[in-house]
Amino acid sequence: MSIAPPPDDPQDLGDLAMAWLEADPRSLAMLDGQLGILWANAPATALIASRNGVESRNGALAMRDRSLQGALRSFVRTSGDLASVWSVPRVDGNGFLLLRSKRLGDGETFSLSLMRTGPEYRFTYRELDRAFGLTPAEHRVLLGLLAGNDAELLAERHGVSVVTTRSHIRGIYSKLGVKSRERLFALVQPFRV
Repeated sequence: MSIAPPPDDPQDLGDLAMAWLEADPRSLAMLDGQLGILWANAPATALIASRNGVESRNGALAMRDRSLQGALRSFVRTSGDLASVWSVPRVDGNGFLLLRSKRLGDGETFSLSLMRTGPEYRFTYRELDRAFGLTPAEHRVLLGLLAGNDAELLAERHGVSVVTTRSHIRGIYSKLGVKSRERLFALVQPFRV
């Protein structure tokens, strides 16, 4: 396998990087030290426009709950080279808004990712079946377990007996070489996208 050389024009590389960030499903933004929104990808723009926790006021990121504005400013301004995380209850009461901020090279620009938690949020996993040699039925069961379902509910959803579902679970544990749900979750976490 060979790796293609970078484009000759640094502008081309910058354009490619921006296209990559725009296509990212995560909500990503860049802020200045006064919380001015310098750039936001489409998911971040949609999340901010939803006004469920944060909003844009005069081109700056703002908390819907104005009493939290100083805490937001402090959170972003004190971010270091490692990402800082702040959780704020969602306005609709269905989970949290997680903000991750990191100071960028110049010290006055900050990266920000925003993520909602709650009942509608589901992780997705890729390549588990191929990586661990799972059958289609085992793969469906594993995804159900990762979503927090138990054997009885999975059996009902898949139209099979609980005994069959538990047999699939034993097969999954054997193929992944784990003996507990905790180890199972830890092993598959890198496959989460």
